[in-house]
Amino acid sequence: MPCVLKENEGIPKLLLIIMALATGFSVANCYYNQSLLGSIVSDFHASEYDGSIISALTQFGYVVGLCIVIPLGNTLSKKRIITIDYFCCSMALLSVAITKDLFIIKLSSFIIGISSVMPQFLYRWRLFIQSLRDCLNFNQ
Repeated sequence: MPCVLKENEGIPKLLLIIMALATGFSVANCYYNQSLLGSIVSDFHASEYDGSIISALTQFGYVVGLCIVIPLGNTLSKKRIITIDYFCCSMALLSVAITKDLFIIKLSSFIIGISSVMPQFLYRWRLFIQSLRDCLNFNQ
């Protein structure tokens, strides 16, 4: 079902709900692991330091994503970046769920952090839709 932009009505409600859910789930990826660190440490017989590094790598990945992935939106297709990013995030989340290696959890947490910058693209996409609508109104 294609979304149709109508004059003076803003973003369609369904599109707004989808964008809000995508933003919430994406940002939550940075914080899911914090409540599980105690269980991860005990299950993997790791030190408290190793457990805290998992959360720190996720946050550091987010900073890397802000510094590297977001600027790509000025040169590459936002739709392509969003698609690739959500695929990478899904694979990283899946690897965290099935791995038995603490190093893979750390690496995947870093990738999850990098790929959690999608709300910035969704916001830019909303601005693009708004400017497109304004442009269409201008030409009438």
